[in-house]
Amino acid sequence: WMKEKEAKLASEIKAKAEKKKADQKARLEAESKVNAARAEAIAKKQAELAAKEAAEVAAENAENAEEAPAAEEAPATEAPAEEAQAEA
Repeated sequence: WMKEKEAKLASEIKAKAEKKKADQKARLEAESKVNAARAEAIAKKQAELAAKEAAEVAAENAENAEEAPAAEEAPATEAPAEEAQAEA
């Protein structure tokens, strides 16, 4: 009967160890899912910020492009006047 009792105890210990291992595995899987969701949310936010930043840069470039022709025209009209003064 001792061997039977020892075998029963050994099987109970083994079952507890297997249950503990399964619980750890389940917690790890749950944590992995949470981390993946968090990483996805962070990536989405970064993509939104990058798109917003790109739109701001494009708008800024468009404003600069509108100002640049006006700025180029003004010196172009002054340059012939300077040449005329240099010739005189």
